[in-house]
Amino acid sequence: MAVAYYLSHKGIACTVFESLSEFGGMLTVGIPAFRLPRDIIKAEFDALKSCGVTMVSDVIIGRDKSLDDLRKEGFDAVFLGSGAHASRKLGLEHEESTAGVMHGVDYLRRINLGEKIDLGKKVVVVGGGNVAIDVARTALRLGSVDVFILYRRSKDEMPASRAEVHHLEEEGVRIEILAAPVKIHAEHGKLVGVECVRMELGEPDASGRRRPVVQKLSNFIIKADSLIPAISQDVDHTVDQGLEFKLTNWGTYETDPLTLQTSVDWIFAGGDNVLGPQTAAKAVYQGKVAAESIERFLKGQDLMTERQFLCELT
Repeated sequence: MAVAYYLSHKGIACTVFESLSEFGGMLTVGIPAFRLPRDIIKAEFDALKSCGVTMVSDVIIGRDKSLDDLRKEGFDAVFLGSGAHASRKLGLEHEESTAGVMHGVDYLRRINLGEKIDLGKKVVVVGGGNVAIDVARTALRLGSVDVFILYRRSKDEMPASRAEVHHLEEEGVRIEILAAPVKIHAEHGKLVGVECVRMELGEPDASGRRRPVVQKLSNFIIKADSLIPAISQDVDHTVDQGLEFKLTNWGTYETDPLTLQTSVDWIFAGGDNVLGPQTAAKAVYQGKVAAESIERFLKGQDLMTERQFLCELT
């Protein structure tokens, strides 16, 4: 959205390809409407259309058409803003086959696209980020009465914003800290409980936070109708079909750290598929940087000389 906005204001024709039926990516399908009203998103897209931006929905780049196809159709540069929509799994046995187990971003996407989903009365959400909180608050609003979050570290180390944690607890969601799921309990293929272990904090890991360590013989079982892991997301690389990109160890696109140009010179990338799951504000800034890089690329200019914006966010 940001790339198209800034390029269109420079008189450069832009087309936005959206894989879903609704435009907006994580703004629309990842953030609940009670946090980001949909009329705000609609106004942004109305503004883009007024700038002459072409909007195409229900087209998956990499499946319905490739990046090379776009090149052949006359597009001189491409920006990849596909986000990080692939749910990271807990790695538990029967996680994918048990009814009542659904991953956080998948749940929010389906709800935000209008699907009716009954999680039951008792819901366990695993994770400490904003997605986990959005899942818990959404479940409450849709009829679940006993919703709580399971987090393997302490509350102080939750990556979610302090304000979101405060609102969560105000609404009656309990946070079970220093606990992690280890086994799914099911009957006839349907979730009935989650076996967990207690944790204690050890030495700091690579993130700077103290590493959670399992307490021996601390297993306990929580009865539950639904289990929603929301522990992070990965980049879905469907879009890459036919081209080879340099990727980081995290599976994100490796870009020039200042210009956001990928290893394929006519393709630029930014947002969650470069940063990993981050904020909309950082994605918007990277869109502004990428737009300037694309403009300079189209004009045959050096991407670094006398430019206004450089990407220094991590």
